[in-house]
Amino acid sequence: MKIFCHSLTLAALCLASAVAAAACNNPANWYESPNEGIKFVIGYNEDTLLLGSQTMNGLTMQAYPDKVPEDLLSKSGTGALSTTYEDAEGKPRTTADGWISYFEPNPAGGWRICRKEKWRSHTPNSKPDVIHLSKQNARNNKKVASIAETHDLGSAQVFLYDAKGRIERKFSVSPSELADNQPQRISGFHCYRYDDKDRVLLWVRATETRRCPAGEPDPRDDFHRFEFAEVEGKVWHKWIEQHSGKEDGSWSKRIDFSVVPAEYMTSTIAVAEAHELAGGGHVTSAAGVTKILGGSDLLGSKDKSHNYKWPYASGSLPPVEYFFTKPPVPISLLRNPEEIYQYDRRRETSVSRVIKLVEHFKAGEHQVRDRFYTALGRTMRQEQYDEQGRLKRVINLLDLDPMQDGKFYGDEPQDLKRTKIALRLKTNLIYYRVWEYDDAGKATLVALGWNNRLGSAVAKKEMFDFADIRYGTPDGKEKWQGKEAFFKAFDFDPNARRAYPKNSQDR
Repeated sequence: MKIFCHSLTLAALCLASAVAAAACNNPANWYESPNEGIKFVIGYNEDTLLLGSQTMNGLTMQAYPDKVPEDLLSKSGTGALSTTYEDAEGKPRTTADGWISYFEPNPAGGWRICRKEKWRSHTPNSKPDVIHLSKQNARNNKKVASIAETHDLGSAQVFLYDAKGRIERKFSVSPSELADNQPQRISGFHCYRYDDKDRVLLWVRATETRRCPAGEPDPRDDFHRFEFAEVEGKVWHKWIEQHSGKEDGSWSKRIDFSVVPAEYMTSTIAVAEAHELAGGGHVTSAAGVTKILGGSDLLGSKDKSHNYKWPYASGSLPPVEYFFTKPPVPISLLRNPEEIYQYDRRRETSVSRVIKLVEHFKAGEHQVRDRFYTALGRTMRQEQYDEQGRLKRVINLLDLDPMQDGKFYGDEPQDLKRTKIALRLKTNLIYYRVWEYDDAGKATLVALGWNNRLGSAVAKKEMFDFADIRYGTPDGKEKWQGKEAFFKAFDFDPNARRAYPKNSQDR
């Protein structure tokens, strides 16, 4: 095994790690128990759970090991392997298995954890190769060598630090399934890269490569990457990238980013508002950016639309979310939101618990041409606009009461009582209403789809999908034979498919 230097600029850090590793851990043989320049306590398991733990935000991880108490160091070379636990009946039991914790000098003049070994007592099932390997690697330390006569090494946890004393790498080796002439089995390989304020810039779980990256992480490994901004001592995230890799090289990411203009970087008050201007991008190796969730008004602000803001009960506004319908879309879009206009996209906004507004924009265009209000994937209302953004046609389905559902129908005249409809249709349930608008914005009802069963407006028991629907004009005359002809006549999209990619699964 080699020490992996990241670059020429990090050569000093690698050298420092190599010096520390030489005292406590042997890079040529991670199984080897150390003897010189270290202190160790038998039967003691140093708590390292938080040291270099998986970091989700780059700020809360413990980068420096705990200070080792003097009274513990005074016990160096002493102790006995034993572990006390409770059995199934809650009674205390003691086993001869246990830990040995090793400590090395740190840059501050104290001592730090550098290695932990788990030893297990021999059993009839112990493998001769593992027993032999354990004895060979304990021979330089007399105390541990005596333990190897009755125990074998179950695993060793290795802790390596940078020149500043921060955890740089940690991993485990286990000889339980290996003979002494086989490669070392490394698992749980974690790498850390920091800024000058001890904030984690990069955490890598090198499951596939089992090495720390010199530059960009290998896409097969899992990693988190962070970028920070700081104003008047207030720290916030500009970028949180969570990467999940696979053995075949495919991957997916969740990237939380902030689209904050320069004027927001002047005060803590503005910074406090910055989280409202952030979004989360979903990225895959196959399609690039597929969607941005939780976006702000600064994202796609040029996309012209009519009202799309319906406050929650709390008064806060729902997020504006973008989906990209023609991959691939590069990650660079998350750093430069202006690129959003180069791609076909749809914008989704929650209107109520069941109603969603879907707006479709073509690449290079900012003016919405189709807006859909959908429920469970069905178009409840479709609005069609001309090139100047003027509303030209509306197709409504069923008879939702806009007063009970957030007034998302706006000011359009919905009261059919004010509109001339054939007397013969007064008892028929109306399903489809088509309104057309003149240049002055005046609406005219031009077509209907009605239940052909008399009295259906009163009963309202017949399922919509099984009803005998006829299509015609408000005077009650049938004009279109079937829904396909009716939909084609008014360019109605019953499932808002034009706003979704083929075979889309993200409705």
